[in-house]
Amino acid sequence: MLTTSAATICANDRCSVLQVTGVVDVAHVTLDPAFDLFVPSEQVSHSTLGGAQTLDAYDSRGGLIVAFSFNVSGPYQLDIPVAPAVAQSIRLLRVSSAGATAVRQATEHGVIKSGAQ
Repeated sequence: MLTTSAATICANDRCSVLQVTGVVDVAHVTLDPAFDLFVPSEQVSHSTLGGAQTLDAYDSRGGLIVAFSFNVSGPYQLDIPVAPAVAQSIRLLRVSSAGATAVRQATEHGVIKSGAQ
């Protein structure tokens, strides 16, 4: 899995993030389109060890490049700190919770689109 230093992610109180939104409920998980952008540093999400939900991002070879755990019930917005080059290399996002999974695949332009599993 790729790791990046804080210096390559945050500068001048702004951080490069992968912004992921959706909804988790008892029986379903949704995953909206994801965006790479810059947000204020205080907006950055932090992974929760042993979180009930997981977000995994994979590159074009199927390699895991981002793994993020979180706890939520209902709508979520995650601002996951990643370097711009990492965000651009993501080809598949997967959010899982209690057996339910939502997947999105990137297009050739890097825009994340809907997928099914």
